[in-house]
Amino acid sequence: MRINDKNIAQYLEKYMDGQTSVDEERMLASYFRKHGDKPAPEGVDCEDWQVYREMFAMFEPKPQAS
Repeated sequence: MRINDKNIAQYLEKYMDGQTSVDEERMLASYFRKHGDKPAPEGVDCEDWQVYREMFAMFEPKPQAS
């Protein structure tokens, strides 16, 4: 299943409960890279959205050293 605006609240709740898989956490990080600058989707508090954005920014891939 893919993470989208309709199910993001469920995945965030699952993440905060420590119930996400590594793949789901990667999908969350990817979602925030692509959609994190948008307003909070339905079901997610605006203040919480900002916290999630900052938290998942830490998941940004690091550039590879050559």
